Amino acid sequence: DLVLKPTIKLTAKIEEAPAVKKTIFQHDRKSPSAADFMDLAREVLRRLGLESAHIEEDVEPKGVEADGELQAQ
Repeated sequence: DLVLKPTIKLTAKIEEAPAVKKTIFQHDRKSPSAADFMDLAREVLRRLGLESAHIEEDVEPKGVEADGELQAQ
């Protein structure tokens, strides 16, 4: 099966995120779109045989400060 099953809902929050230079997880991690991206990540891990890998949902992405601002790399 070459097609991934999860779909990403197009919400206002996901459209706003790039405009404020944030990921959907920084902008609104509780949004349906963020949940959809987590489902997609889980599906990819499952297909790679890494379904036992833990996805930490409350951790800021690398390069992001606690206030959601991107750090200079």
